[in-house]
Amino acid sequence: MSNKEHWNKLDDYKEIHGDKKSYDPNHTESVRKIWNERGKTGKEKLPDKLQHQLEVNSLITQISKSDIVLDAGCGSGFSSRQISRICSEIVGIDFAKELIKKANSLDKPSNVDFQFGDITNLKFVDNNFDKVITQRVLINLVNEENQLIAVEEIHRVLKEKGLFLMLETNSQAIQNLNDARANFNLDPIIPPWHNKVIDESTFFPKIKHLFDLVDEVNLGNYFLITRLIHPLLVFPEKPSYDNEINQIAFNIAEKEVSFAKDFSQAKLYVLQKL
Repeated sequence: MSNKEHWNKLDDYKEIHGDKKSYDPNHTESVRKIWNERGKTGKEKLPDKLQHQLEVNSLITQISKSDIVLDAGCGSGFSSRQISRICSEIVGIDFAKELIKKANSLDKPSNVDFQFGDITNLKFVDNNFDKVITQRVLINLVNEENQLIAVEEIHRVLKEKGLFLMLETNSQAIQNLNDARANFNLDPIIPPWHNKVIDESTFFPKIKHLFDLVDEVNLGNYFLITRLIHPLLVFPEKPSYDNEINQIAFNIAEKEVSFAKDFSQAKLYVLQKL
């Protein structure tokens, strides 16, 4: 499989959408433009639907019935709607107006509120939420400085001992997957050009004064099967997200025992406010 097609690289995106000067991976407005355009075209969701659902399922395990939740970077509301079934209230914000417009155009439960908002400048009072969620949101901020500002804002709006449910992509697992793929002459996984994936070794020491890492929920079983074993089984054909192999991987990943935690490209970090 060639991940040059699988991942949204900068040159590919420019070729599709034109105006090369308007896309700058170091500029917030460029990233916002991507998500607004995806909202208009219905391409805002993760292509790997099973991965997306696994992520939501892992988040749900951390939510209680009485919780007031902030979904920071809610997109069109896929996760917020599911989480709303098991919490008291949930507010979803996103910096892409087209995504919020779409979220509000769809049916939504009465305990869900979608708003335009910026994770680096939250318009909420201090100590307001029991849980704050980011789901591949920090990686869409253009640099680590903005990521850390967002974490400080999340800390501010969380109640005492509240939980930050940080579901993000990490560089360590991507490297582990790529090392394994290289052994079988598979192309490396290349994150989208506008993503700044989390480096666990440098990121968490910088937020240890704000949060205590109390748990991790990894999806390594799913990623090992879908990003290594599946491509090998169908080679030279390209793997498909809809293949039965991925459904089997989903079912395995739903089990509590993980045999491949080092391959969890996306991972839920459960952080408690200090």
